[in-house]
Amino acid sequence: METLVRADWESQEKRLGRTVESADAIQAALDRAARLREDLAAMGSGVDVAWKPASLARLATRATDLASLPEADRRDLYFQIRAATRQLVLKTR
Repeated sequence: METLVRADWESQEKRLGRTVESADAIQAALDRAARLREDLAAMGSGVDVAWKPASLARLATRATDLASLPEADRRDLYFQIRAATRQLVLKTR
């Protein structure tokens, strides 16, 4: 299942003209994750927005110097951000 989800995320980025390891894709994923977290907190959804096991703050910190990260690490970071976001969305159902 994880392979299919990752393939879908890659297809989404491709449609936007970028790759998952691009700085634009990583920043967009971080932005979406932050907006979702803020929206859930504001709604008082009762969902734990602490981002366990991976914290949004830790992922964002890793993204501060993307140019120094190897492509494989940028790719891994993108997938971690998307997985944390997906996990949070699934908790709301």
